[in-house]
Amino acid sequence: MTTSSTDLAPVRVEQKGPMRVAGLRLRLDDQAAQKIPALWQELAPYLGKVPAQVGHADYGLCIRVDHSNSCFDYLAGMEIEKDIEDRSGVPAEWIEIMLPEQQYAVFAHQQHVSQLRQTIHNIFDRWLLTSGYVHIAGGPGTVHFIERYGEAFNPQTGIGDIEIWLPVKTK
Repeated sequence: MTTSSTDLAPVRVEQKGPMRVAGLRLRLDDQAAQKIPALWQELAPYLGKVPAQVGHADYGLCIRVDHSNSCFDYLAGMEIEKDIEDRSGVPAEWIEIMLPEQQYAVFAHQQHVSQLRQTIHNIFDRWLLTSGYVHIAGGPGTVHFIERYGEAFNPQTGIGDIEIWLPVKTK
């Protein structure tokens, strides 16, 4: 199924977590479109090579910095085992975030990764208004939403197996 940039693929709701994600973090600003791909390039040599990694998906976490919706950090990383104490090959400079068990609305992104912003806008500006769900928007340090890049994502083409995971609860 193909969708235009204003359509959303059918959503599924799923319970997930707890989940521990480790990776590289940066503050988003007006240069985010250039900085996020550079962050993934910095992480790329580690993908699939950290012994503590769980599964083969990679994650981009959009993290609230303050109580406004204007300041966010981005963490590019991977799920790692929740119960390890020795960090099993996780680089010392990486940041770890523990996500609680929660419910997510999951949206497949079927266009090029460069169009992800449009899908995110559609989720917040259209889907949430009529969905019967409320976005769980916690305070500073909480994850606003998650980008999930599955096994079929091709970083060379920027296409395939991309999902947006939005923490939600019913109204």
